[in-house]
Amino acid sequence: VVVVVAVGAGAFVLTRSDSPPPLAIDDVAGAEGTTASAADPADLDGTWRVVAGDDTVAGLRIDEERAAGLGAHTAVGRTGEVTGSLVVDDGRVTDGSFAVDLSTIEFTDDPGLPVANRSEYLRTKALETDEFPDARFEVTAPIDLTEIATGTVRAAQVRGVLELHGVERPATIAVDVRFDGADVVLGTSEPVTVRLADHGIEAPEIPGVAKVAAEGSFEFVVVLQRAAAS
Repeated sequence: VVVVVAVGAGAFVLTRSDSPPPLAIDDVAGAEGTTASAADPADLDGTWRVVAGDDTVAGLRIDEERAAGLGAHTAVGRTGEVTGSLVVDDGRVTDGSFAVDLSTIEFTDDPGLPVANRSEYLRTKALETDEFPDARFEVTAPIDLTEIATGTVRAAQVRGVLELHGVERPATIAVDVRFDGADVVLGTSEPVTVRLADHGIEAPEIPGVAKVAAEGSFEFVVVLQRAAAS
């Protein structure tokens, strides 16, 4: 009985999934008292900057294979260290860029095994955040928000360039946008897949113990507020 219980407990630890769900725009509550209404495109015009706080979060997730395929788990790391801005002119985003401090990522999932060494591995190997601390994304094509209504969510495709591990690659991100009057909330509608090799990152592997997938993904939700006129 002891052996059966021990084996069962080991299988549970290796196969259970305690990873948090992907970040989504619904994680940020709308402004109190906001009702859906048509918005004048001019209401959005200006520069909007990312606001630090609990609602602004970026993260990564990647699958881990453990014990030579006996177990699998999705590792999830997140940070609130996000900066950036969007410029809106006549209801269209004409410029924008964001940066995430990868060196501050903390893993919040619980695979039943210690995760403290992940951050150290990211710092010194995988992402090498000592040398490449930031991931950056720059918008390269206009985003039409002219038909967005206050208090409602609009889907958009954002085309740009993703810089990760010092390597730039074109990327298209599916996002949801919500205009709450004082705030603009922007978030991935689904995690964005990234192939590690495309950015010169070698997928970590400890033979017979653990192996990381060749692809990962990133996700974010950010709150932006209008920058004060200079």
